[in-house]
Amino acid sequence: MHITANTDFQIKTLRIHPFTIPHDARDPVGFSFFSEDKKVTVATDIGHMNDLLVENIKDSDLLMLESNHDIEMLENGRYPVVLKRRIKSDHGHLCNNVAGETLVKLASQGSKRFVIGHLSHENNCPEVAYKTVANLMMENGFAVGESVELHVALRDETSKVFMV
Repeated sequence: MHITANTDFQIKTLRIHPFTIPHDARDPVGFSFFSEDKKVTVATDIGHMNDLLVENIKDSDLLMLESNHDIEMLENGRYPVVLKRRIKSDHGHLCNNVAGETLVKLASQGSKRFVIGHLSHENNCPEVAYKTVANLMMENGFAVGESVELHVALRDETSKVFMV
């Protein structure tokens, strides 16, 4: 099967919507999964947020969004300059701050359950990613653990099971 952005396909009762993401790969996509009246979205390998991407990920009952790197850790890390530029480019990866700002925007539109993931092993850690995103949410009036849920998908462990 060839997957094409913005062309839905079906697996039994599960409708899958692939959508374009800005990354330095050939025709990369994120996915929203629909079953009955529920929507679960996975969006990683994102160089920057744009209106089309926000339109595709909004209204998810559960969203996993990339929170790849901490800017300071990346800038002070051991990666070569060319790789640092690629990661920070519009076709690289989302930093914790942009992920947090995006989740604030989505929470203000009614979304409540978020997982941040695709954390860099070299340039991020779960505690830093969570703290950065949670602080941005709290600064904007969202009580993490009360009005919104925020979880971190770890690189080397199975995450919790989410019911939607």
